[in-house]
Amino acid sequence: MASGLVVTAANTIAGLVAYPFYLSYLGAETYGLWLVLSVVLTFSLIGMLGIPDAIVKLVSEAQGDGNSCGINRCVSTALLILCAMGLAIVVIVFALRRPIVSILGVAPLQSTRALCYVPLIAVLSMYVFIVEAHNAVLSGLGRMDQANYVRSIGRLTMPAVCIALLALGFGLKSLLIGNATGYVVTHIASAICIHRLHRGRLIQIRYWDRKWAGRILGFGGAVSAMSLLNMLLDPFNKLILTRCVGLQTVPVYEISCRLSQQLRSLFQTILRALLPEISREYGSRTPDAVERIRKLNWRSVRLVITVALPVYILLMFVATPLLKAWLGNGYMEAMPGMLRILLMASFLCLLATPIAFVLLAMGWVRFGLYTSVIQAVTNVVILIGVLTAGIPLSVHLVGWITLAAMAAADIYMFICGRIAFRRLHGSQQELEVPKSYSVRTAFGPKVPASVRLCPSDVKDSSRTAQGSEIPSYQEKG
Repeated sequence: MASGLVVTAANTIAGLVAYPFYLSYLGAETYGLWLVLSVVLTFSLIGMLGIPDAIVKLVSEAQGDGNSCGINRCVSTALLILCAMGLAIVVIVFALRRPIVSILGVAPLQSTRALCYVPLIAVLSMYVFIVEAHNAVLSGLGRMDQANYVRSIGRLTMPAVCIALLALGFGLKSLLIGNATGYVVTHIASAICIHRLHRGRLIQIRYWDRKWAGRILGFGGAVSAMSLLNMLLDPFNKLILTRCVGLQTVPVYEISCRLSQQLRSLFQTILRALLPEISREYGSRTPDAVERIRKLNWRSVRLVITVALPVYILLMFVATPLLKAWLGNGYMEAMPGMLRILLMASFLCLLATPIAFVLLAMGWVRFGLYTSVIQAVTNVVILIGVLTAGIPLSVHLVGWITLAAMAAADIYMFICGRIAFRRLHGSQQELEVPKSYSVRTAFGPKVPASVRLCPSDVKDSSRTAQGSEIPSYQEKG
């Protein structure tokens, strides 16, 4: 939990220090141009296809099975896939850079500069693929704390380099160079940590394996679908603001959104410590497990109400003087109202976090996907309806639409949680693992929930029978 708090603190400090300098040196319109162009990087990350999450899972399994060669095959295969996807994105973005700039709604006076930066941001996105993969390997090797600390160092490096270059008069290119430098630092630090944990060459072309590629893409596909839906809220709203309101409103939305998200991440990091305990209780299959899960859920909800809610209310009251003192000349009148709206949306999301952890511990991951669908669809449908009806759009109206989408998703999540608790309370059989998460082996019976299937690499495993792989089983700790 400590490393997660460090990451949250690093992101918060970086944003608090950087935003006033960015607005002071660049102005709202130029900084708004960078925020809009960064949407290219955000959407390019879809090309990762959830592979970093798959790396964490599969590397952990291979390490637990003592399959060192399997780790090499997993990482090498994943990196080759990411490099191919990144190269394809660079080619596509370079070929379509003019339509992309047009879709982003960049003003004619800024279009020439935007055409120069779009391909460079695409190249940066390809490098980000490699950096994220290395950070995921470090997490999969059992050192998520080191992965978080490395990410924090890189995150703090970015604004430091950006501010230094802005002071030297490098202008907008300072943000591109600063972000690239932060990722380079993260990459080097991750590689050093991995080398200490896993001796030998981890990445080799000869380790490419089609079976590993299928496993990586299969697991990552579901994660990628959820990420794609969640991404519709932030970048889509920025695009609508750019095209329908103006570039000068994008920093208002961005700063308010980041502040509310950082505050929510701080409390979510604390609540995340409850997830292993809930999973342990659910896996115990004892008659009183349901009651203990209910108590854990209520304690986490009470923590949100008694600790987080007063902090949110305090920030809503002091939003105006706080933003004035923080941003100085970069302060805009629309910022306090927007921050209050997005703080309400952030708190609604935080309030549903305990239920989300309970459902996740029970293996009902599909509810998370359905919640993301409801939130994204509600946001897009309301915005399209407002534009179609000819209602004048403003940055505050976009904030209220975001709040409405979050409320709709929360209502669905609470309904799912209520149904889940009723089923668990009504029948002890509902504590069984859902069918979609059970494992059927070649030997006939399903593997119990307390047993984890860890197939070894076919080519490197000595546990074979008649040329076919015999899966190994390990009892969970």
